[in-house]
Amino acid sequence: MLTLIVPIDLERRSAELLDRVNTLCLSIVNTPYSIAIGHKNRESKYDQKLLALIEGFNNKRIMIVSENIEGFINLSRLRNLAFSVVDTKYTLLLDVDIFFDLSMIELMLQRINLKVSPYIMSPCLYLTKSGTKMIQKNKVEVKNIIHNYFNFSYKDVSHIAMPSSIILLHSCDYHTVGGFYEGYTGHGYEDFDFMVRLSSYYKEIIYNEEFLIDETYKAPLLSKGFRAELAQSCMFFVIQKKFFFHLYHKKIQREEYYQLRKKNALLFQKRLKIIFQNNLNTGDKSQVCPSLLRRFFEECKHQSVDFIFYSVLFSIKQNKTLKKSIIIKLKRLLSYAKKIKKTI
Repeated sequence: MLTLIVPIDLERRSAELLDRVNTLCLSIVNTPYSIAIGHKNRESKYDQKLLALIEGFNNKRIMIVSENIEGFINLSRLRNLAFSVVDTKYTLLLDVDIFFDLSMIELMLQRINLKVSPYIMSPCLYLTKSGTKMIQKNKVEVKNIIHNYFNFSYKDVSHIAMPSSIILLHSCDYHTVGGFYEGYTGHGYEDFDFMVRLSSYYKEIIYNEEFLIDETYKAPLLSKGFRAELAQSCMFFVIQKKFFFHLYHKKIQREEYYQLRKKNALLFQKRLKIIFQNNLNTGDKSQVCPSLLRRFFEECKHQSVDFIFYSVLFSIKQNKTLKKSIIIKLKRLLSYAKKIKKTI
């Protein structure tokens, strides 16, 4: 019926990822679903532990496809590896850092079975370190974290991703759109590439000059470009206040793996022009998909809810990390200035 495909590369955060793979597999055991893991096998002790872990489950519904790939890879290759063993009607793209929520999976399946949409994209709340500990230790309920977030509490939630790379689709469509493009290296953009091709195949988006805008958003409902266009697909879940959770983990931005995101961004822009070749600014403007804001208000009206209860989605969260960084730099500058003053 359904297979979750999950990419795993144990080059970094090895112990933490192993623990999360184990938790995810344990969550799958008592469901009718399968899981397929695409694994970059570096033949390290952690890779050996992962293979032993999967073998230990002795469950045909828990599968792993390993490949020894040299150099930096993008998760696209690993997703395609995992999909190579999928034989179910539906495929769910998931990440090992996603908190397993059976109710969300069942809601997505319900939506796709009702043919509301040929594919389902879910929004995702990124948890803070504190929020992650609370949810993992069952000290807080999912609904309470969501409730607090919509009441402007950022204790447990750092930000929202809409859309996220959590996508439920017909397995045949994975083939039809060509799977994940493996030309990306390192971190990022393979998910946007896949989303665009899938949405384009079903004519859910129209490509124009504004679509090319690549800017991260500070206020979720004020996003621009392809992010705003793609976010419309998950508006039903946003209004329902239904989200997956992304568990916290450290990310060292200066690592080459993450630095390659800039290169991937440039490649993505080139790919967009190829995907929508000769299709710029075409079509009847009256048929162009509504803006994200318009889609939001339409969905509020459709579900008979007051938009005021979603005010947090219009807010620009203060970046405490950035503020702290600026203060530290100012203190260092003042200290340096004092030293210079003494020498004069």
